[in-house]
Amino acid sequence: MRTSTLPRRATGWLFPATVDRERARDMHETVGRARLLSIPLLALYCVVAWIAGTGAWWWLPALAAVCTTQTMLRTLGTRGIAPELTALAGFLLGATWLAAAGALNGGASSPFLVWLLFGLVAAPVGLSHRAYGLVCGWTMTCLAAACLAGAETGGEPLLALVTICLLIVVIPLGIRAIDLDIAQRQALWRDPLTGALNRAALERRHAAATQDGNHACFIVFDLDHFKQVNDLRGHPFGDRALQHAATIAASVVRDGDSLFRLGGEEFAILLPAASRQDALHVAERARQAIRNTTIDGVKITASFGVAEAADGVSLPDLYDLADQALYRAKHSGRDQVVAAWTPARPPTRRSMRA
Repeated sequence: MRTSTLPRRATGWLFPATVDRERARDMHETVGRARLLSIPLLALYCVVAWIAGTGAWWWLPALAAVCTTQTMLRTLGTRGIAPELTALAGFLLGATWLAAAGALNGGASSPFLVWLLFGLVAAPVGLSHRAYGLVCGWTMTCLAAACLAGAETGGEPLLALVTICLLIVVIPLGIRAIDLDIAQRQALWRDPLTGALNRAALERRHAAATQDGNHACFIVFDLDHFKQVNDLRGHPFGDRALQHAATIAASVVRDGDSLFRLGGEEFAILLPAASRQDALHVAERARQAIRNTTIDGVKITASFGVAEAADGVSLPDLYDLADQALYRAKHSGRDQVVAAWTPARPPTRRSMRA
């Protein structure tokens, strides 16, 4: 007998797996501030180089371009707007601006060329193998272009040679770092049965989604009559039903949303920067998709509760609101989507189920 599933949504050739997009989103949240911290360090480096006579005023537009692009792309990425593409764009544009500054400040002898290594050291934290390969290729192209553009200055190519040698060392280490990060992420943040993110990942994602007062919505859903189905048809069928529901839900969420398994037959979807109507639309799409497919000829349904995060609402409070809406959906006939009441004065609280 065959399990009927929907294909997982593709994220593009450069980011073929869901984990690639998640790594890029987390990089914006965890490494973004460190990347911004590098900007004043770069500025200090430029000033020292200028005072020492190895640089010119051309570093000013390059520094302004780096500051502007990195700040803008980090803002977009933390809001869930194409996080993998904004991360990739940040590294490509950063290498471009630094190479331009190097070409205008001595070419192969420019002190700016060494800073091209920064992107290759940081990129493995959030890029896929293919995207990292693109960044490596573009960085080497920028390095060559900067050296050729500044060839007429006749400076010593020592710094360019040092940068090339370091690139040869850094690139294999970056590839290995990507492998290790993906393996660790799968072990720590994912449910082994369904592939959905786990409760520990939910706490991190909620904190990131609501930082600085950002808006978010929360969906809780579970499979109707799951215990009876599990007892009647056996645990292997129950496991396939959970995998089936997770695959379908992952295929209908928006870019930037995250799917979690909370335990048993209960799942959740976190929607950063989403309105109440957005969340209701996603929940309804998931409900219909689950209802319109079968597992080994057996049709299953799911009930959904939707809650909207207000300022100061913690994750347990947000969960309670969505769970109360789910409770009402169950008692109103199941196989439906119900929105929570206003979070100002939530009804009786229920603790998160294990």
